[in-house]
Amino acid sequence: LRTPVTSIKALSKIMLDDYERLDKERRTAYLQIIVNESDRISRLINQVLDIEKLRSEDALQQIEPVELTEVMLTAVSGMQQLFTERHITCTLPDTDGNWTVLGDKDKLIQVVVNLLSNALKFCDPADGRITIGLQRKGQYALLSVRDNGPGIPEKSREMIFEQFTQLHSKEQGKPHGTGLGLFITKKIVEQHHGAIRVESEPGEGALFEIKLPLNEPLSTVL
Repeated sequence: LRTPVTSIKALSKIMLDDYERLDKERRTAYLQIIVNESDRISRLINQVLDIEKLRSEDALQQIEPVELTEVMLTAVSGMQQLFTERHITCTLPDTDGNWTVLGDKDKLIQVVVNLLSNALKFCDPADGRITIGLQRKGQYALLSVRDNGPGIPEKSREMIFEQFTQLHSKEQGKPHGTGLGLFITKKIVEQHHGAIRVESEPGEGALFEIKLPLNEPLSTVL
């Protein structure tokens, strides 16, 4: 929180003290930074509040049958403008069949949005590609998000699910965000009696996969 607040305070003071001496281009640039840093504070506060909610016993209040295909399409629809702006191709899977799980729909959408946001940050800037997968394994649904970024070193694959952890890369430069997205994602998935894992090789992108129990009649399970 301190970093964006410092930027906002410094640039606001410059605008206040030297407004007339700043040309229009400089004023616009400073105001854009102030807006961006304000958005960053808002995201950080929201994610910290999410952590507190996840720690409470009543975190999942809206438990109901949820169709994973609808969750996936809603998340992708909300991200579509960003994909277009970054020239990223997002490929969706075949969605035939029953993909119903029990859970909190809004939180499951948040999980997919977090994974897509993470993939978007690390995609190849020249030819960004994100592939979403959906398959069945026994009585579980496996939903995956793959990017074509620089990949994750083996020593960092467990650490990325910890709070305030961000990866640095030569391609992406200084990391952006709060380092809370994957931590929150993991907690939500675990609250749905699921699990999350990552596969990656340096230079070959990363695949994040969540495993959730399907909601099926007992006769089908047996």
